[in-house]
Amino acid sequence: MKTIVNMALLSSLALGCVGQDESSSGPFIDPDEQIRDALAKRARYGGTWPDVPEPGEKRWHPETNLRDYPKLPTTDAERVAIAERAASAARAAPTVEVMQIETDGNKITVRIYDPAPGVTPEALADELRASGKQGVQLVTHAAEEVNNLGPNSCTYGYAKTWNCPVAYWANNGRSNPWVIFNDHSSAQWPVSSVVPKWNQVVGIDSGYRWNACPLSTGAWCVDVVSGNYGDTGWEGMTHLSMELGGNGGRFLSGAWVQLNERHTPMGWTRNNTATHELGHILGLGHNSFVGDVMWGASMREDIGGENRTLLESLYSIGRD
Repeated sequence: MKTIVNMALLSSLALGCVGQDESSSGPFIDPDEQIRDALAKRARYGGTWPDVPEPGEKRWHPETNLRDYPKLPTTDAERVAIAERAASAARAAPTVEVMQIETDGNKITVRIYDPAPGVTPEALADELRASGKQGVQLVTHAAEEVNNLGPNSCTYGYAKTWNCPVAYWANNGRSNPWVIFNDHSSAQWPVSSVVPKWNQVVGIDSGYRWNACPLSTGAWCVDVVSGNYGDTGWEGMTHLSMELGGNGGRFLSGAWVQLNERHTPMGWTRNNTATHELGHILGLGHNSFVGDVMWGASMREDIGGENRTLLESLYSIGRD
């Protein structure tokens, strides 16, 4: 697989103790076993699974909320402002993603692991390899900003796609690709508040459902699950399946998200982590502006103008 490849390490923090333990976040759950179980439930029950955690108020959130989170097309003035901010920004640096990449003919699976606080990308990659994960690599996104924008662009400002050539969801006969985030996570994760933020992006529609994936023509269902995965070195993992498409791009064919409840928010928020992981699902990689929600570690919770504009451009053409 050809992807954005230059190996590098960003942080100098060290990996802490890794272990399988029980804590206030509940009993340890093996993340791989959880996904195998989730896929079996999907095949047996469809989008509605038995025995999911109580979601609290998330159960009543609407699928979309265009009143409070309207679609936001990028204006020429906003693009100028974004470019000026990027050009004057002093806090930009190369950013690294930990990826596990496996290929099978034209089919490719990618897992993006986001390090837990205090864990470097390099240390996380080493820990994943030591646990038997194959195809683990560090993928570096350069710090320089780029403002030439087109539907197959991999960078805008400091925003990046996680794959270059770009990876994208197909329209499936709809005016926009429709990604439904089928939430099975606990009440700790504000996924219902995160999805409307990403639905502000023009060109791709994001919908929220609690433990129910409708049999809607052309919809893509992305399951979001959570649990205490132990001190595994990561706080969020995005799994994406894709196939070769036109122009060397990649059609996404399936995805899920796992959110680790082992770590107590200190210097980060669960809203930030959930927003970050769902950004990966739509096609974004790590932003190289320090403090952006798609930076490797930050407190930011809004999606930012660059990320939105890059996705708007990515989905400005039909992807069938």
